[in-house]
Amino acid sequence: MNKKKITFSFRDRPKIIKRLKKEPVDVLIIGGGIMGAGLALQAAASGLRVGLVEMQDFAAGASSRSTKFSHLGLQTLKNFQVESVNKNLHERAVIRKIAPHILKPNLVLTPLYEEAGATFSPFSAEIALSLCNELAPERPKFTNRLVSRKEALQLEPNLNPEYLVGAGICLDYEINDARLVIDNLKAAMTYGALLVSRIQVQTITHDRQGQVNGVQAWDRLRKEELHLSARLVINCTGPWSNQVRKLDHYDQQVSPLYLMKGVHLVVDQARLPLKMTTYFDTREDDGRMCFAIPRFNKVCLGTTNRQYQGDLENPPLERSEIEYLLRVTNRRFPQAHLTLADVETTWSGVRPLLVGHDWSNLNWNPTLTMDGQKWDQFVNAVLRYNSGIGKKETIQKLLNPQAQKQIHADSQTSLVSDSAAVTITNDGLFIVMGGRLMEYRQIAAGVMLKIKQQLERQGFTAIALVDSQSLPIAGGDFDWRRVSASLAQYAQLGVEQGLSSQSAQQCVDLLGTSAQAVFEKMALIEAAPGLTKLQTALLYYMIDQEMVLTPLDFLSRRTNYLLFGLDQVESWKEALVKAMGQYLGWNSDQERAGLLALNQTIKLMTLTQFQ
Repeated sequence: MNKKKITFSFRDRPKIIKRLKKEPVDVLIIGGGIMGAGLALQAAASGLRVGLVEMQDFAAGASSRSTKFSHLGLQTLKNFQVESVNKNLHERAVIRKIAPHILKPNLVLTPLYEEAGATFSPFSAEIALSLCNELAPERPKFTNRLVSRKEALQLEPNLNPEYLVGAGICLDYEINDARLVIDNLKAAMTYGALLVSRIQVQTITHDRQGQVNGVQAWDRLRKEELHLSARLVINCTGPWSNQVRKLDHYDQQVSPLYLMKGVHLVVDQARLPLKMTTYFDTREDDGRMCFAIPRFNKVCLGTTNRQYQGDLENPPLERSEIEYLLRVTNRRFPQAHLTLADVETTWSGVRPLLVGHDWSNLNWNPTLTMDGQKWDQFVNAVLRYNSGIGKKETIQKLLNPQAQKQIHADSQTSLVSDSAAVTITNDGLFIVMGGRLMEYRQIAAGVMLKIKQQLERQGFTAIALVDSQSLPIAGGDFDWRRVSASLAQYAQLGVEQGLSSQSAQQCVDLLGTSAQAVFEKMALIEAAPGLTKLQTALLYYMIDQEMVLTPLDFLSRRTNYLLFGLDQVESWKEALVKAMGQYLGWNSDQERAGLLALNQTIKLMTLTQFQ
């Protein structure tokens, strides 16, 4: 299908809603997180009429609350899920091609300690690092390796030296989770998808034969009811999956999901002067490991992982979770002496896991023991499997049998990745369950096969599915093999508008090729009072092209200002709200409400309730 030049702003919202009310779509997706966004792009690019509704802002749920890391290095192979890691490494290579501005290479240091309960010994770390090298779909420039105790302390001088015996170094990637969602949605819009935020589904509707044919919904902004018709309705609501499933009164089943909450803390890098990302044992006898990730002159600490039931829109932080992260970080970095007062911002999110897939929890830690002979057999089995002449069963027999848990598919449920499944209920509602961030494209491709089958059974003409492995998202339409050089060329456009090289580069790192439109806007506008010209251009661009409707949309899910620059935001947040109000035509009451909502969120993020 041909792409269209579009705008995606608050001005377009009434027109999009009018079309959704008037024109039945082929596929109506509930949920504007990464699973819904990825599916919207593939469906629209395959020529289907697509609608998507999200009750909050796009990416406001789990898809903006991850550790913002691909998790496909040593940390995943701690469970020795060889086949799954193999698939996911290949999938990450695909995403690097279609979203090259989103993934940023990052070396991860895993210190190895000679102590009871350690996740990795030098021997098991060597196994895992060797597998990372062997499983890589393309020969990386960096070879994952073990280093000595001395080199580990040179690389990260702040590590606790007691019982340290060495470290593993593995290549992984930072990922801007919220931008991945937004740029998938923007790309979907260019193929004709109709996307609306702040629309809450209230009921799944049915035709006279009892088959799903749409939804009854509520516009949370305009305070009006909507009826939206569709051939197929897809529940892509992640943690809300079972809540939305209950809105289908013809279906009384419950999806096999459980929810896990993760908490992250941000401290200033001056308080924890890390040189590289570190992944370390907690030494709490809980089999868990945590991250410390330097970003934007801050350090992100995470994550907790607790089974959760409660508020999904704003999962609360508990003092015990915060103290846990500070305690285990201080144990590995004893000179830091971090306290609650050092925490600048926080975030917490809830992710859905398939029952029977405990391995997708990074902190599930089966014990692996191998002697030299078994190790040789294991490596040989992996190499034979990768060459297409071995069987995965051979590998499985050499691993801890606990690591082979799987959900059993039935006539309604099909696995579409190693951690996700799709169920089609008797009345025709699609439910996408589970899934990891880096599997989103693969999951969407699997769901598209089911959509194609279902629509063609309904008499739909043959659907030619798009090749999603070569379908770039917005901002990613450049040569992925020359990421640094390509982005540097776009950054030069910002320099020509008077930006420093650093500011221009940060903009293209955030937006990829879409940064060009921001730089062009800078040439046409004056800086809003209290904001820089770049901040003003970013704000106007994201209102016009990314459906920014509130200050939080801009600060939290289109940029990283709120997470990693709150100390700066405090000085210009009122100017931002004023500029936004003028651009959107707000009255004084709306401006006050926007600032109040922002301040309330900041209060929660800065742990004011615990001080």
